[in-house]
Formats: sequence, structure tokens, C-alpha cells
Amino acid sequence: MYPLYGATQTCRNVLNYMMCYFCSPEQFLWYKSKRVHICGRFCELVYRECGSASYEGAHIASSYQNGWDFCQAQSYVVVDELPCFDFDPSVFGGGGLLKACRERIIGFLLLVFIINSRHNM
Repeated sequence: MYPLYGATQTCRNVLNYMMCYFCSPEQFLWYKSKRVHICGRFCELVYRECGSASYEGAHIASSYQNGWDFCQAQSYVVVDELPCFDFDPSVFGGGGLLKACRERIIGFLLLVFIINSRHNM
């Protein structure tokens, strides 16, 4: 992959998150017909945060008309309705991925506990 010049930390964060779709445990919600269905607002965020960054000598904002255009060029299916792959800013703040994973695991364990408690009644 060619380097992205002039990218802010926020730009790098949203692009890194976008590339992490393949490891999401929620793929079953938005990976359909062998294509990622991505939220339009996520694409617009990428375009807004990365528009001034350049790739192969051209600024992203001058290469694409908007965020939807950018995502479609990356072979995503862009949608407005849920479920769709969306950006989670908590992954990059105050504990990062570990914190986000820990919160999901705790939620899952709580759900399992509730189901088991009802089953044993």
C-alpha cells in the first residue's frame, strides 16, 4: 500500500478502523453477499478527516466527490440504514481496543449469566 501523506492522527485512526472490519465479531450483521455494508456517516467521517491527506500525489478530497464516492471506490456497499459497519471512537480513546473488547466481553458474560439464571429457576 502506498503511504498516505499529511494524514492527521484522527485520519489514521478512522482509516485503521475501516481496515479492521475483517476482525470484527459483528461481521454477521453487515457482511452480506461477500461485501462489507458500511455506514454512509462513517464514509463521510473518513472524507472529512482525511480529505487533505494525499495518496499517490493527489489529495483525497480532489480525487473523490464525497465520502460515499470514496467508500464505493474501495468496494464497500454504502448504506444509510442499520446494520452497517460504523466507526467506534471508543477504540481509540482511554484504553483503546482492550477497553472496547473488555466492555463487550463483560456484556456478553452478563447476558450468559442472566440466561443461565433463568434456565436454572
